[in-house]
Amino acid sequence: MELLLNIVLGTFAAAFVIGCLFTLISGSFRGIRILLIILSVLFVLVVIPGFVVTRGWLIFLFFQLMTFWIVIYMFLLTGAAAGFGVYKLIHKTAPGSAIDETELNNYLGLIEFSTREGISEERALSRIKNGFYRGGQFQGNWFVHQSELSGNGSENQQP
Repeated sequence: MELLLNIVLGTFAAAFVIGCLFTLISGSFRGIRILLIILSVLFVLVVIPGFVVTRGWLIFLFFQLMTFWIVIYMFLLTGAAAGFGVYKLIHKTAPGSAIDETELNNYLGLIEFSTREGISEERALSRIKNGFYRGGQFQGNWFVHQSELSGNGSENQQP
């Protein structure tokens, strides 16, 4: 009985680690989706001959097998969610990071942005540093992305 418990716990741990690694490496759930489809096909391909070989006696274990596969799927998905979270933490860009010169034409200066929005420069700068606004520094000057302009502020304040 202890051997069976070790096999089951090892299987669940392996499913979690595999799900975690798939999304940690790739950053998407596409690999997990393909893996779930492959596992479903394998389950069907093993169960159908199992019914034939056991002459129908496998029906008594079928619901336990289904439950086992569903729990494996859940551990895969839980691992995938954990791996995606770690992937996002690793690839997170800091708010207020440096802006490339090639992207500078998509940004407004902090002073121009704050006058268009009708807020103080300190408030806009605080929002950039907190990650509320997409922006950053270029050669010591702060810039805010043009997509952060609200419809009301930009229509009323534009020349």
